[in-house]
Amino acid sequence: MLPPVVWLNELKQNPAQTLDVLNSDGINLSPLSDLPNTFTALNEQREAITHHSFADNGNIYLINPSSMLPPLVLNPKPSDLVLDLTAAPGSKTLIMAWLMKNQGQISAVENVKYRFHKLKANLERNGVTNTKLFLKDGTTIWKYCPERFDKILLDAPCSTEARFQTNNPKSFAFWSEKKIKEMNRKQRKLLFSAIQSLRPGGELVYSTCAFSPEENEEPIDRILHKFGNKLTVSDITIPIRNWHPAKLRWRKKEYHPDLKKAIRILPNGVYEGFFICKIRKLESTLL
Repeated sequence: MLPPVVWLNELKQNPAQTLDVLNSDGINLSPLSDLPNTFTALNEQREAITHHSFADNGNIYLINPSSMLPPLVLNPKPSDLVLDLTAAPGSKTLIMAWLMKNQGQISAVENVKYRFHKLKANLERNGVTNTKLFLKDGTTIWKYCPERFDKILLDAPCSTEARFQTNNPKSFAFWSEKKIKEMNRKQRKLLFSAIQSLRPGGELVYSTCAFSPEENEEPIDRILHKFGNKLTVSDITIPIRNWHPAKLRWRKKEYHPDLKKAIRILPNGVYEGFFICKIRKLESTLL
């Protein structure tokens, strides 16, 4: 089991004050130097952290540190108009709101009703005030706001392969190659919608917690070939070393050479596996 990772929520309280209270309550945290306001704890303290009043009121947030990387790569500014296309449960929305100092505007989209309400409660508890929520199908968003957003995060639904646990068969009970193909179809539609919603000059980050190239490199490859030189993949700088460039070949298929700039986060006992690609839109893609 991965150790609990705690993010100190600066939207609710000064992190130093939060840390002082946790220490006085016997919760000993070690800084995760890669990421701001982020700490690890021993597994035996997981229950104490989960049931602490600071977890209830949003002063602290239990998070997968890999989930923090896509918002940090996108790096939205306080003046930006941002689209979070598949936002629930809201971890990445929260990090973006913090980066934006609760300014600008995030439009957070979720099309599953129970996940939408979980997202709403999560953001309210954690002090996010710059976000409007929309219970809508993300594949249609571009029709309502074509080329409107400065920055877009698409943390796409996926087969969640990076979260499989060999000692927990339930974690991979629903996996199949058919599932991967189903996810690929959804990802391609969402990615098209995201590109069409992004203004020329804007930036988009696509991410998944899957390993299969069909869910990672392939959707990016298709969109790059579809829109040609209207899109370009940007270099990514992240504060960790456990990553590897994206694949350029898979099952005798060669992918777009720009994919060498995308990255795969490698599991290391603290971070889960992740795929991240950053795209800049150079010209209008509206058909």
